[in-house]
Amino acid sequence: MIIAMLVVALGYFVWESRFSNPVKETIEAPESVSVERVSEAVALSETSAIPDEASVAVLPFVNMSPDKANEYFSDGISEELLNILAKIEGIRVPSRTSSFTYKNSNKTAVEIGNELNVSHLLEGSVRKDGDRIRVTAQLIEVHSDTHLWSETYTRQLDDLFAVQDELARSIVEALKVQMAGAPMEELLSLGTENVRAYNLFLEGRHLWYQRTGPALLQSIEVLREAIEIDPQFFRAWSALADSYMLVPEYTVVNVQDYIRLAREASGNALAIKPDSSRALTTRGYIRFTYDFDWLGAEA
Repeated sequence: MIIAMLVVALGYFVWESRFSNPVKETIEAPESVSVERVSEAVALSETSAIPDEASVAVLPFVNMSPDKANEYFSDGISEELLNILAKIEGIRVPSRTSSFTYKNSNKTAVEIGNELNVSHLLEGSVRKDGDRIRVTAQLIEVHSDTHLWSETYTRQLDDLFAVQDELARSIVEALKVQMAGAPMEELLSLGTENVRAYNLFLEGRHLWYQRTGPALLQSIEVLREAIEIDPQFFRAWSALADSYMLVPEYTVVNVQDYIRLAREASGNALAIKPDSSRALTTRGYIRFTYDFDWLGAEA
């Protein structure tokens, strides 16, 4: 029956193409467009492409440490600043995925700013040597390609939280943004007051982003250590859940064992902070991918 239908369809196609009268379409000449209308359209398109004043892309900070293995630290500081600024109402911040594509890029600040459609760039470097850190940051205005603000912080590692606090406040002040919504103290909260646990958290996330079986298994060990130091560090619990969840996708393991551990880790994170966006996202992914619970995942 299928063959017969195909033969009939083919016969009809041949008959129509050879014997039917083609319909001639009449194309009317377009109305003349005035120069003024073209100018208005161009001006409108150019205006829509101009970024708003309070927009900033956080580029990955350069690792200037003697030990190149400390790159996790410079990447982590960059991502943490991005996350802090993204929470502030009135500032538009491109995602980590977009900003980190310019890591080790030779493009100019103007080129990067135009491609990301932002008015400002935050770039800098981090040097970590033992318990000493030096963070240098510059806020650049894309349009004029000039530095609006620049600062260097040389501190003990224990002062890392204070450095990130000062950086975020200085950027907000330079952008002349009126704070709204949650207070700055709440936005700057990193989930722990233990610098060693926080340092391990940055290392674990760096390994997670590598997306390989060995790196994910190593991230689990690092994040477990962070949680042993601070069991209430909900961000470490959420990161651990993410690592457990991805291991089956990158190496051969017992899937159900790792998904069970991911459920437990995300549950621990939500028990500490019920509105943890990362833990909720992990729970939704598990419900969608492994439970086939569409409504539960959506919720």
